[in-house]
Amino acid sequence: MELNIAIVSCAVGQSFPTLNRWVPVGKLTGSLGHVEQLVLTSLMALGHESYGLKIYGKMCELAGDQVNLGAMFVTLDRLRRKGYVTSKADKRTPEHGGKPKRFYHLEPAGLEALRHSVELAARVSETFYQSWRKNRRGRGK
Repeated sequence: MELNIAIVSCAVGQSFPTLNRWVPVGKLTGSLGHVEQLVLTSLMALGHESYGLKIYGKMCELAGDQVNLGAMFVTLDRLRRKGYVTSKADKRTPEHGGKPKRFYHLEPAGLEALRHSVELAARVSETFYQSWRKNRRGRGK
């Protein structure tokens, strides 16, 4: 899977240059947002199948802060539509009147999208720290 990434500001429907060709903005479905990264990383860390509150706890741990619970469920649904996550309801009948738990599973496409996202973040981070150190030395600090 080839992923073309460019950090630009442009209107939806416009095109932008990559290193070797023009790509319509709508084609960049492989890029992940911050909450999507947290959800997919949480699913990966928790193992085969996890339910909402376990995922939420792991997301808060990774973020080092509270995350909006509603945003997590909206993101899980979006990731399901992208084919990155699958879900199934628990087959047990809820004994205490609540809804059955919904279990989520990270699909290979989701793992691949997360890998690409993490690789991009590593390159951005490395460039940032190299430039930051260089700029600090230039100021005599």
